[in-house]
Amino acid sequence: MHVSDVFRPVITNWNYALKQTSPETSYCKIVHADDLLMPRCLERMIDVAQKHPSVAIVGAFRLAGTKVDLDGVVPFGTSVVSGKEICRHSLLGGRYVFGSPTSLLLRASVVRGHEPFYNESHLHADTEACYEVLKTNDFGFVHEILTYTRRHGESITSAARRQGTWLPDHMAMLLKYGPVYLTEEELDRRLRQMLRRYNRWLARSTIRGRPFRDRSFVARHRRMLAEISDGLGQLPTRRGLSLKLWQGVLTGSAPLADLLAK
Repeated sequence: MHVSDVFRPVITNWNYALKQTSPETSYCKIVHADDLLMPRCLERMIDVAQKHPSVAIVGAFRLAGTKVDLDGVVPFGTSVVSGKEICRHSLLGGRYVFGSPTSLLLRASVVRGHEPFYNESHLHADTEACYEVLKTNDFGFVHEILTYTRRHGESITSAARRQGTWLPDHMAMLLKYGPVYLTEEELDRRLRQMLRRYNRWLARSTIRGRPFRDRSFVARHRRMLAEISDGLGQLPTRRGLSLKLWQGVLTGSAPLADLLAK
């Protein structure tokens, strides 16, 4: 057992925890303090991983609060699906199957092959890690409820919903991994869908005055807008232009009227 005397941000702590594992470890599992593993969780997930060496990540049904989720994606009776297919499904807006780190079992050799395993600049780094690993590996799944995630207002997930960080984070992942998993036409269509959605969300938040009251809101969305704009490059669309104008609105260098006039 290792006990740290340093308090770390959540994603930094995930990476720190993974570094404490023995070189002889075969599998890794992060369990959040608010969450639970069902009695047969490790047994059932490790069984899938051992039977299928191509599997790098194993998931299962989850009890999230009072609802069962992570279902409706992997066909019943199927234990292994192509990593590329499951990532395509997610990037195109399908039902989410990865859950949180508590929901997944990781093959340790794959974790050791990615340093750091989680991208600490993105709040949704656990999803990004799945996209990265599944480029060359398969996804395993157990059709049983094996984990429990407690829902509460102070969780990272709740904070992400309030601040809308999942939208720009997932757009950044779409720009990074879309070319790997999607056709050019699929990527273009999905980008336009998410750009429209992000523009609408920013407009509602700005009209309510939120960006100017919440410094963390401003800082995060300014950074993500810059990252997305860089990823879009010279995309000659009105939506690409609107992202540049949103950067101006959030920095105070451009009035909201300029954006609304476009």
